[in-house]
Amino acid sequence: MHSVLSLNSSAGPDLPPHHSSNLLFHLILACLSSRANTYHLVALCIAYSLHLPLLVFVLYLGLKHRRGQKSSHSDVFTYHSIAMQLTEFLGLVMLCCGRYTDNLLVMYSGMLIGMVTLPGKALFHLLTCVERYLAVVHPIAYLGLRQAGRARIAYISIACVWLLSLVCVPVTFHIEYLAINIVAFIYLGFYLIIISYCSVSVLCVLKRPGPGGVGGNRDQSKQRAFYTIVVIMGVLMLRFGGNLIYNVIYVLHGAGDQCVLLTFMFWLDMPSNLVLPLLFLHRAGKLKFRKSG
Repeated sequence: MHSVLSLNSSAGPDLPPHHSSNLLFHLILACLSSRANTYHLVALCIAYSLHLPLLVFVLYLGLKHRRGQKSSHSDVFTYHSIAMQLTEFLGLVMLCCGRYTDNLLVMYSGMLIGMVTLPGKALFHLLTCVERYLAVVHPIAYLGLRQAGRARIAYISIACVWLLSLVCVPVTFHIEYLAINIVAFIYLGFYLIIISYCSVSVLCVLKRPGPGGVGGNRDQSKQRAFYTIVVIMGVLMLRFGGNLIYNVIYVLHGAGDQCVLLTFMFWLDMPSNLVLPLLFLHRAGKLKFRKSG
């Protein structure tokens, strides 16, 4: 198999100029010139493909809910998050195909498509957390908004996420990798603060006893919701906290072995990809756990 880097001379005018080894595109090319990292890429494609049945099932249920007008705004965020994941999978497949056919244009196109999802998936997690916070901690103000008003805000937010994601793609590919990591450090810190605050606030409300000490099924439902939020918060903290640590290491200590860190980041993101689809299935009553004992 020829080295991918050997194809730079035939890349064509549409590819970014090779004037800096810090450009993300050339960093990924350098990583994929290693056979071990190429195998990691294939393993990522296989792992992502295992998610496809779950994602398709959620979209199928979502289509049925839309016909019955049963979708909440959290559900709509989930549908768009899944669209982001499918876009990311398409980019990974194109990157993998381009690597094995030594076609730089296909690889570059795959990276462009995959990069759309970097800010978008995180923002949909953020929007879901904020909506949950408003619904649980400020229910009167949340319900005081008309359904049409909440829907308008939700769809404007979704449009802004997609627009921001598309705008970030050319910027990400044409600035130095150090600058990317500094910007990522700032927005990941922002994500962690907002998600932590919203999740902890919801957990505090769920821990309070109901009016008059109401028990029974309602208390069990609150307890299940409490544990669900704890798990979601843990997975998101693992994802964003791990990415934040990666950016801190790069900014403070320089490049090091970037290929290992990049691969680690991709695998670290994978559990968080399942959060919104599984939460959707849980709300739809498709995930039922029998109580032991």
